[in-house]
Amino acid sequence: NIEVVKFEGGLLFDNDSPAKMKVYPNPTEGDQLTFSIDKLKAGKVVLEIRTAEGQLINEQQLNVETATTNYQVEVLQGKNLAAGTYYLRVISQDRTEVLPFIVQ
Repeated sequence: NIEVVKFEGGLLFDNDSPAKMKVYPNPTEGDQLTFSIDKLKAGKVVLEIRTAEGQLINEQQLNVETATTNYQVEVLQGKNLAAGTYYLRVISQDRTEVLPFIVQ
């Protein structure tokens, strides 16, 4: 059994309290994965999916118009990934966070 991976940090936030980021379901079947963050500042955010070897599988650019809470986005967008470990890189202007996920 693998728990959903949660990271707390200072990425993209308006105040000093840490934000909670997660990807789910984790593990996934490889065709659906949602990225969720509880606080998100306005601005450009890039989501990258990479293999364990670092190969770029998918890139998605988000233009967040206004600060928001409970932001969610589907990141696989219909891709069918093979079994293995992958990484979702969340890139903002001043910070990068990495969230691992597993495809069964």
